[in-house]
Amino acid sequence: MPIFGDSPLNKDERRKRRRERITIVLVAVAIVVLANFALRLVKLSSTLPFVNSIFFFGIINLNLILLAVLVFLIFRNLSKLFIERRRGLLGSKLKTKLVLSFLSLSIVPTVVLFFVSTLYINSSFDRWFSKKVQNTLDASLEITQIYYDNTQRSAQHFAERIREEVAVRMDLDDRYARTRIARELSILRAKYALDAVEVYWHPLDPRTLVVKPDLNPEIFPRLPIETVQRALDGEEVNLVQHVGTGDVLRAVMPLKDSSTKKIAGALTVSYHLPISLRNKVDEISSTAADFKEVNPLKYPVKTIYLAILILITLLVTFAAIWVGFYLARQMTKPLEDLALAVSEVGSGNLDVAINTEGDDEIATVSAAFNKMTTDLRENRDRLQSTYGTLQTTNDELSEKRRYLEAILANVSAGVC
Repeated sequence: MPIFGDSPLNKDERRKRRRERITIVLVAVAIVVLANFALRLVKLSSTLPFVNSIFFFGIINLNLILLAVLVFLIFRNLSKLFIERRRGLLGSKLKTKLVLSFLSLSIVPTVVLFFVSTLYINSSFDRWFSKKVQNTLDASLEITQIYYDNTQRSAQHFAERIREEVAVRMDLDDRYARTRIARELSILRAKYALDAVEVYWHPLDPRTLVVKPDLNPEIFPRLPIETVQRALDGEEVNLVQHVGTGDVLRAVMPLKDSSTKKIAGALTVSYHLPISLRNKVDEISSTAADFKEVNPLKYPVKTIYLAILILITLLVTFAAIWVGFYLARQMTKPLEDLALAVSEVGSGNLDVAINTEGDDEIATVSAAFNKMTTDLRENRDRLQSTYGTLQTTNDELSEKRRYLEAILANVSAGVC
């Protein structure tokens, strides 16, 4: 007895649908993974710009491949729907209505969201990578550099003033000069509001250091021996030393005796800039450098975001089409089996049945049809059995009738 809805072709179709579902899941997972990886890659772009550029290129290619896969699946299903409708296959009109309904419900808000997100991405990238941001970072970096330069020039200026006043007030050739100069330096430091003033008599000898009262002398380390020797050789040196509490800007110049014009030591004027200021300078410098490195990746990064957005839009579109096809198959396949079974019954074949799955209304109709064909088949069998019994009885009656006719004929002949 043929059973509709359980043919080998239907099993092949189910295997094909299962492969499609697996493909959809894999594509969706790949989109999520690539989106997450792209976001992490953007955050790490300051550390490996060249390698990230390669990764950006690879991600863009993968996105294009996924786009091609989704476009292929969408057009494949739409083409199949169009061909079925052109051929007038049973259920094609219902499939078309369901697919268009789901597609309309999903594609309209998705397209609106896509365009709004695209505008937001474009405006955001234009603001992030605008010339104003670059100019602001450059100006901030320039301001910090100007501040350092001005502080360095101030140290150099006051070093010259102190050198002149010390040369006028003291005889540096005096053997007591080293003991009396500390008091003079302390007065001059307070006069010019300096952070520290020091004199090196020899690269290896102890220095004479006076420091602002609220500062720790340990934040002003000794100058390198080479720097002290350069000053003792008559050279003026400016340098910046990084210490744990910040930066120390120093101006070093030779200290000469006013009478002999001989270099008696190396005079140093220092300014201490706190670590908070240095951290801000480093942050501005790092931000400016990162911006210059990331700026060439503006369009690749933007392309990745747009590609991910397009992928999500196409994935929603494909999901709507697939759900429409799935529901249409759930409805039209039983109806198609029912139509074929009714045609068989109409041609006189009652040995048909429909494979019923689930507990919905269509399954109820299929079960009712199977019960109807079973009842018709049983009634047919009973009618055939009754007909056979009647035929046998009729044959027996005919035989008896012929027998009686023969007897009656013989009786009539004897009477005559």
